[in-house]
Amino acid sequence: MEPETLLQQTYLIRLPPHHNRDKNLVPGVRDIDTTIILTALQPTMLDNYVPLAVVGDGNCLYRAVSQALYGKEDKHTLLRLMTAMEIAVHHPTYDPSRADFSVDLAMYVPGYTESLQAVCTPTGRRFLHVSPLCAAVARPIMSHCSLSQDQLRFLTHLVVGRNVSSNLPPVNIMWTSAQEPRDLYNFTPNHFVVLHPVQNARTVQPMPCLLIPRVSATNRPP
Repeated sequence: MEPETLLQQTYLIRLPPHHNRDKNLVPGVRDIDTTIILTALQPTMLDNYVPLAVVGDGNCLYRAVSQALYGKEDKHTLLRLMTAMEIAVHHPTYDPSRADFSVDLAMYVPGYTESLQAVCTPTGRRFLHVSPLCAAVARPIMSHCSLSQDQLRFLTHLVVGRNVSSNLPPVNIMWTSAQEPRDLYNFTPNHFVVLHPVQNARTVQPMPCLLIPRVSATNRPP
């Protein structure tokens, strides 16, 4: 038996059941910077989703999924631990040097040891961790990115982790900026927030007064 599995069984390390509250109760506050970005780039998403603010301390992926599943960010450390154990126990699934490596992403994939060290380090971040996090919480994760640059298209991706059913409703998260970018059409995504699905999403909390710079057709990114 893997030592990680033995530890998990000995100390009864488990995730609590996901919350089952009324879907129209929004567990958080609107993220203003992401609202501004979506208003400029993908305004129709705001008809169906409320971007919820998440603390930007390097744990935002785990905080966002915790917020989506439990209504609070406070399970982020446990989610990181469960993700680390998933990578440690299922080595072949997450080792890109193996022929049976199964994580399909159009991006650079770090080595197995580097990924495991990053997930075990508070504030360590890797997009590859979305897949083992899916497996840990047993839910698909839909990652969104509003930018249209070719090199960022892989950030909009439905991630279905090991032994996770693609028929389950996904957790929706979005790559965004930790602060309002100077250039809304060309910035480096460096933060995750929750995209909370809710009816009449635009009416949830007053929308901020947005001053979106006008971009001519010749200058607008494709």
